[in-house]
Amino acid sequence: MNDTFNDKSYNEAVKIAHLRFAVIAPVIQGLFTEPTKTAYYKKVVEKPLKIPDGKEVFFNYNTFEKWEARYKRNGMDGLMPKRRSDAGVSRALPDTAIAEIFRLKQQFSRINATLIYSKLIADGFIKQSEVSLSAVQRFIKKNDLSYTSASTIKVTPLI
Repeated sequence: MNDTFNDKSYNEAVKIAHLRFAVIAPVIQGLFTEPTKTAYYKKVVEKPLKIPDGKEVFFNYNTFEKWEARYKRNGMDGLMPKRRSDAGVSRALPDTAIAEIFRLKQQFSRINATLIYSKLIADGFIKQSEVSLSAVQRFIKKNDLSYTSASTIKVTPLI
């Protein structure tokens, strides 16, 4: 992540790191009143935590133990959320299937995701046991390949 004050995602990541530290700080400093740190973490999970975007989320106490280990290993940087290395890339669909989807949509603009899914299976690009119909539907929607976007364009006749 970019380390600038104007970078919104960086600021959100810092807020998340501070929230995580606030939860584990009593354990790090030895200031918890429960008999063990696990008992402290189990007490904390009884109520939801309000994350920076305003949502209230319940965590598992094991999550706090992981945060503690990361903090001990890497300091505050260990508490910063990490971006996925494969973010924005389809993990379910192989590259050959993706290329075939684009080819099919170019050749048959009004073909729907169900037919594409069936064709990919029939042609051996994917296996039904490995890729779901919803994965193909998500890919088509995310890449704006749905035929509804093409069908909403109005063509005015030249008369």
